[in-house]
Amino acid sequence: MAGSVIETLIARQLHQYNHLKAVLRERPAVAPPPRRPVVTVSRMAGCSASELAVPLAERLGVQVWDSELVDLVASDTGLRREFVAELDEGLVNSVEAWVRGILGGRLFMRDDYALALAASVKTLAETGGAILVGRGAGFILGDRADLRLRLAARERHRVDALRKAKNGNRSRIHEDMLRVDAARAAFVRSYFQADVNDSSHYDLVINTERVAAGVMVEICECLVRSRRMQSSAAAG
Repeated sequence: MAGSVIETLIARQLHQYNHLKAVLRERPAVAPPPRRPVVTVSRMAGCSASELAVPLAERLGVQVWDSELVDLVASDTGLRREFVAELDEGLVNSVEAWVRGILGGRLFMRDDYALALAASVKTLAETGGAILVGRGAGFILGDRADLRLRLAARERHRVDALRKAKNGNRSRIHEDMLRVDAARAAFVRSYFQADVNDSSHYDLVINTERVAAGVMVEICECLVRSRRMQSSAAAG
C-alpha cells in the first residue's frame, strides 16, 4: 500500500514537472533590454563641454558624469572628495599622495585612483548608459562607447570663453588653461600611452569655435542613433 502511494506521488511530480517544461518551452524568450547609449567627451579646457553634454543626455535619456565621477570614486574608495579631486586634476604627484596616505593611515596612489576610475567608468557604461566627460573615458571604453567625441578650439577662443565664464585676469586664465590641458594630456599619456590630441582616437572632432552647441547636439544624437541601428542590424 505504501509503495503504491509513493509511486503515485512520484508520478504526479513527474507530470507536473513535464507540464512546467512544456509551458516554459512554449513561452517566448524575453530579450534583455537594450543597453542605453554611451558617449565619451574629451575636451580642451574652455570648450564648454556641458553645453553639449547636458542637452545630449536629455535627448538620449542618460545621465552626465563629469565631476560626479570624482564623487563616485571618493564614495567607492572611502576617501575625502577633496583629495580625490586633487588626484583627478593632477595637482598631487605620486610622492605627495604617498606621504598623505602614510599620515592618514591609508595608502592611496594615483595608480589606485586610475584603477578605481576605470572600474567606475566601465560599470556606468554597462549598467545604465552615460555621457562621460573627460577622465580618459574614451580610452577606457574604446569601441564599447557608441561615440567618442573630442572638442577643440583655438587658444584665443577658449581663453575668451573662460574669461566670460569666470570674469578673471586674462593672463592668469590663459596660464590656468594651459596647465589644465597639460595635466589632462599627461594623464592620458601616462595611463593609456596615447596622445590626447591625436584625432585617430575619436569618432568625431568638433571645433567649438565654428559649430554652435545646438548643432553639435543634433550631430551627436544623429551619429549615436545611426551607429546603434547599424549595430542592431549586424547583430540580427
